[in-house]
Amino acid sequence: VGGMKLGIKNLSLQGDLCVKIDQIMEQLPVVGGLAVYFMNPPLLSYTMEGIGSVVEIPGLRILLHNTVNKAVADALVMPNQIAVPIATPAQGVDVPALRNTPVLGLLRIQPRSATNLPAKNLHLGSRSSDPYVEVEAGDQKYTSSVVSDNCNPTWPEDEAGYVLVYAKVQAIRVTVHNHATMWTDGFLAQSKPLHVEDAMFQTSFGRGPLALYTNNIEITHYEEEPPEKEKLGELSVDFTLMQLIPKQLCGARHILQVKIGTVVFTDHDPGLACKVRVSVKVGPNGEERWTSRWGERKRPQGVNMAVRQAVVPVVQKLHKKGWAPERISKVTNMDVESIKKVVQVKTGDPTAIAMAAITDVSAAVFEVEALANIVIPFEWTLPDLHVPVVITITSTAGHSFPPQTHILTELAERPELEIPGPVRHTTPVAAEADLSVRLLGTWAQEGPERTEEAVKAEREELIARRVQKLLEEQERRGASRVGGPARGG
Repeated sequence: VGGMKLGIKNLSLQGDLCVKIDQIMEQLPVVGGLAVYFMNPPLLSYTMEGIGSVVEIPGLRILLHNTVNKAVADALVMPNQIAVPIATPAQGVDVPALRNTPVLGLLRIQPRSATNLPAKNLHLGSRSSDPYVEVEAGDQKYTSSVVSDNCNPTWPEDEAGYVLVYAKVQAIRVTVHNHATMWTDGFLAQSKPLHVEDAMFQTSFGRGPLALYTNNIEITHYEEEPPEKEKLGELSVDFTLMQLIPKQLCGARHILQVKIGTVVFTDHDPGLACKVRVSVKVGPNGEERWTSRWGERKRPQGVNMAVRQAVVPVVQKLHKKGWAPERISKVTNMDVESIKKVVQVKTGDPTAIAMAAITDVSAAVFEVEALANIVIPFEWTLPDLHVPVVITITSTAGHSFPPQTHILTELAERPELEIPGPVRHTTPVAAEADLSVRLLGTWAQEGPERTEEAVKAEREELIARRVQKLLEEQERRGASRVGGPARGG
């Protein structure tokens, strides 16, 4: 702003970095690939430079800290990971799966009540707070509703949130915040870090509410007991780990999976060095639920690429002198079609020009290789809602697929609950994507294995509740219309 700069330096991460050998095969190289990730968000430390080092701007440090935290989580915190394929897809490696951790289960979070929370708001001479609960697991976060003007809040009995978890030793961070603040930190209290397993025992074995503490101390160890003087109050919250019932739509929450491999633009300008990514919108209001990383364009490999790149400047100079492609071909030993592609390239990027110099590179291949697991409520698969799943593939060069739209009801009625790829288009550009959409099944509370009849009965009961709810809403609307004119008269 006004020539002033803001930045960070000396960034360091402290946490448990995991290196996983994945997808073992029965042929060389035996290992399909490696995955590197943090099981839990690492502790960040850095120093600010520029204007941030000399001026304390309200909310700036919080904003910067949250931005850096999100960038790290999006790249390296489970389920996000850096994957290094060792074998090839032809040898059986599933690169999208290599880049994503398998889901352990769905953690249901039900905030109940809290006591003795700090009062942060001053209103008409009295102090209170507007508390809400946040639960973070990996790169996901659940945020509860706000209970206004209450330091001993109670949340609605039917309130619940959900986060996907990937290991029983994955950390859960539980904090309570004050909704009423804008620029200052709305923090009220925090619990000790919990493992998923600890959270389940907390509920299953009636260990009572979680103790809450100030943020004057950094709680980093699960076994560490914070000083009593830092204790603030208590929070009652129930945790339930729900398991996946594959290929059955019988419970209150389903899992939608979108898998994308490569994207190929067959009439793509070979001189445009760009990237491609995929976004998924799902819900009655079309909320964006997931966006993949940017997929890089697959580059030609080997000596041929290096040789072509060295020859490109010669081709360009001879073309400027007015030489015909056929004459340039005799001097450079490059085929005429490749020479024509080189001289048509508009970019100055030498790598992009060299890629254009390879015959048959008009088909640009982008390796997105990503997988998304999205939790959806069962109501979205019912016939009366027609909830769409909209998948958009875009590139930094402006190319895009026409949006792919699938109706969850139609997906749920398919025998295998999936729409396999690839997807092909000829307008506005010829393109193909290795893309599949499927409903993996239902999240249900742990318990004895159920028969097919029990599964069907449970879904029918859920649908009956849905119908009853719709009828009650219609009755209320009808009563309000009848009562409206009478009040006016």
